[in-house]
Amino acid sequence: MSRLANVLEYCATVQILPSWAQMIAAERLYGIQPDDYMALWQAQKGVCALCGGIDTDGKTRRAKCLHVDHCHSTGKVRGLLCHKCNHGLGAFKDDSALMRRAAEYIDRSRL
Repeated sequence: MSRLANVLEYCATVQILPSWAQMIAAERLYGIQPDDYMALWQAQKGVCALCGGIDTDGKTRRAKCLHVDHCHSTGKVRGLLCHKCNHGLGAFKDDSALMRRAAEYIDRSRL
């Protein structure tokens, strides 16, 4: 069985596909249609575009659907992210230079 098939089967089992309420919110906030969300989700094999993980609830460990990530300047949808990656990008205000400096800082501290 392929990785995508495994992820799809797992997601169906734990019901982490987005609900219609989440789909309506994504459409209202980002202009993304349910079919577009699912196309992104399948292209990413049901995992976060950054870390490759499946988002889970901290208390129950139940899997959750992925967040729609978008450029705050253009509004363009970039992909689907887990909660932590989505908030991480937000904390850096989509500033790639600042993110690179943060990565360099972390790399220097490992020496």
